[in-house]
Amino acid sequence: MDDEGKGTFYAISLVTVRNRFHSLCPYFAMFPETFAEEWIAKLMNPGDTVFDPFCGRGTVPFQALLMDRDAVACDINPVAYCLSAAKSAAPKLPTLLARLRQLERDYSPSSVANERALLPEFFSVAYAQERVRRVLSRVIRSRISAGQRPAHGGKSRDLTDGGPKL
Repeated sequence: MDDEGKGTFYAISLVTVRNRFHSLCPYFAMFPETFAEEWIAKLMNPGDTVFDPFCGRGTVPFQALLMDRDAVACDINPVAYCLSAAKSAAPKLPTLLARLRQLERDYSPSSVANERALLPEFFSVAYAQERVRRVLSRVIRSRISAGQRPAHGGKSRDLTDGGPKL
């Protein structure tokens, strides 16, 4: 209590943590998810259905799902469909880990070499092996870190450790 016998009030600011899927990919005419979040909160109740007829990269339907609303979305652009579907129907961690284990089990250096030999000459010129290895390594690590982060001091195991080598 303060000197006048009144309670002290503290303002608490609630900060929404940005979901990493919102930054999945840049897209034409995109807007921040905070815009969608604000209007969904004002106009819709949990359990309501949000319809976005021009969903683009899926900011509105994904934010609606995060806020416990159903979402229906469409877009004429197939890239928009892929982005929206990837964000709104991401695999659960056990499914992702099972798929990664399957890829590791099925990996065969000779099959990769055979497939590489069938590629048009453009790919051998445009993508030097070391460059491809670095890019794939980054992609694999970022996908694994999106699904699971090792504990501090833990060893991170990804497909670059004993997995596919180009």
